[in-house]
Amino acid sequence: MDAPAPSDVRALHVLIAIELQDRDHMWRPNIAKWCNEIIDCSDRGMLMNSPDERDTPHLWGHLQEFALAKASVLLDQHRMLEVAERSASKIFEGLIDSGFDRPHTSPYDVASAVAAMSELREVTKEAKYDDLATLARRWFHGRNPASTPVYDINLGLVADGVDNGQVSTNSGAESNIEGAIALLEETTERARSLSFATMTPWKSA
Repeated sequence: MDAPAPSDVRALHVLIAIELQDRDHMWRPNIAKWCNEIIDCSDRGMLMNSPDERDTPHLWGHLQEFALAKASVLLDQHRMLEVAERSASKIFEGLIDSGFDRPHTSPYDVASAVAAMSELREVTKEAKYDDLATLARRWFHGRNPASTPVYDINLGLVADGVDNGQVSTNSGAESNIEGAIALLEETTERARSLSFATMTPWKSA
């Protein structure tokens, strides 16, 4: 992990190292180093996914704000939190307000927005981030350019996204995993409300 890595990959390194930090404090210097690399890879206040990226960063797997916010608590580095908040405001807030009104949006894009807003709410305790996370989750329920749910509650499937105003007819593993993560509290509550009989095709004797 000493070799240069793109910023979006470094965010994954940070998140994994934070988990490992509970058992082995040797990870702390690496977390600080990688967070600084993430901060250095920015443009106009936005955290980019790689030095070569231009305009606005892609949202697929974009977890830099999430990682910096989480690391800011561990390292007691308020600057990291400030960078995360500024970038999240520039990248996510307008898109969330619009219902991700753009030609192509995947569940992973939206899950990244939910992760950033949820962690910022956890760290800052500011209600606006809770509101933004809730709005972002509604994309799965029809607050999107297609005005159609991406998450089929009855089938328990998440479509692959919204493309040019239409919900995809495909539903891949990544979409379902990211949808489940973004909607974890909701889907957990729904699962608890279901009886075993409704979830199985057979009847007990």
